[in-house]
Amino acid sequence: MTALEPDSSSSPISANNRTPKNKSPKVLDRRSPRSPVSEKKRPSRITELESLVSQLHEELKKAKDQVIESETSKKQAEQEAEESRKQLEELSSKLQEKHNQECDFKSVASGDEIAGLAFVVEEIRQLKHQIENVASSEANHMKQAELRNSEIHLLRGNLMETLFLVENFRNQVRDCEVSEAETEALATETLRQLENARKAVEELKSDGAKAVESYKKMAGELEQSKSRMVLLEALVTKDKDYEEVSSLRCEVERLREALEASDRKDQEGNVEASSRLRIQAELQSELKIARSEIDELKGRLVEKEAELQFVSEEKDNLYLKETDVEAETKQLKEAMENLKADLMDKETELQIVSDENETLKSDINKRERDVQDVLVKLGIAMEEADKSSKRAVRVAEQLDATQASNSEMEIELRKLKVQSNQWRKAAEAATAMLSAENNGKCDKTNSPYSEDVDDEVTKKKNGNMLKKIGVLWKKPQK
Repeated sequence: MTALEPDSSSSPISANNRTPKNKSPKVLDRRSPRSPVSEKKRPSRITELESLVSQLHEELKKAKDQVIESETSKKQAEQEAEESRKQLEELSSKLQEKHNQECDFKSVASGDEIAGLAFVVEEIRQLKHQIENVASSEANHMKQAELRNSEIHLLRGNLMETLFLVENFRNQVRDCEVSEAETEALATETLRQLENARKAVEELKSDGAKAVESYKKMAGELEQSKSRMVLLEALVTKDKDYEEVSSLRCEVERLREALEASDRKDQEGNVEASSRLRIQAELQSELKIARSEIDELKGRLVEKEAELQFVSEEKDNLYLKETDVEAETKQLKEAMENLKADLMDKETELQIVSDENETLKSDINKRERDVQDVLVKLGIAMEEADKSSKRAVRVAEQLDATQASNSEMEIELRKLKVQSNQWRKAAEAATAMLSAENNGKCDKTNSPYSEDVDDEVTKKKNGNMLKKIGVLWKKPQK
């Protein structure tokens, strides 16, 4: 009994596991083609996911660095744009002032100065047009930088979401691996217990069969001894011979002893059989308990099979999710490559824009120098305009003086007219006198000496005439 109790204690567990033994290979056969591949694939996928996550972290760091660089370049561009705007505002204010001064001095400036100012105005308009183009290009670059920043923020959010999903997938894979290991350990333990219970039940069956066989053998021997005893008693009644009787008695005694021994053995066998029957009843009750436990284990195995099925489905779902994640990571890699290409393009564009800004700055500096030269020229022109205005004032004063002198001249002219009339009358008188004298002396014109004499005479007469005219000229002035 004591020796059989540990077997009986282990027997319910082992006996319960006898019937699921037919199912467990199915479960193992069902899982066996998947588990080694999944066990081989699982760490590789996990390592791939970890490497991918590390790559994504590195790419995220690179993207953050690029974003920081782009933000710094954007800030620098904004500062440069602000400085250029300030310069443009200063230039525009200066140009406006110069334009106002120009408008003020246009009325005073001469034709050459007006042409120079028109040329300066045209250059100023070109500068304004270039400045407006620079401002519009800077606004476009600012808009492009804002669009790039929004795209970078969106990609950053997508990367964070994918990293969160990958982390969740890793946690789910770890949980599934832990649950799978636990279910496999539980299945192996239940299989071991079922094997032990099956062995214990087989041993109990063999012991019961041996006990039944020994009991049947003892019963057969007892029946044989009884039949021999009956035969011997019949022989005793028939044969009265003493020797035979004595021999028969001896034999009967021997048979009685044998019968008693067989009875004792039978009683012992009955006791042993009763003990065996009791043990068998106990074993049957234990078998019932083991069967109930086996049924419970069957239910648990069914539940575990359902759990394993659910876990396998979850593994399949996780595999599909992993494929989806791999596809998403590929898409993200492509997006990162595209983003890198876009960033390279934007960097080239920024470089081009910075070069253009440098060229524009140099042009603006050149234009500023030109404007300074123009301002110097304008200053010179203003000085000349001041001089010309002063000259015009002097001319106006002179004109006023000339007008006053003109009035005086008119008076003098009137006097001169009177004098000229007097001169005319005197001239007429003189011509009359001369004509009379010439008519009296016309006969003396043939000899050359006479011509010389006439010339001298005419000169003297002319001198006398001029003296008379001078006298006539001086008379009205008195």
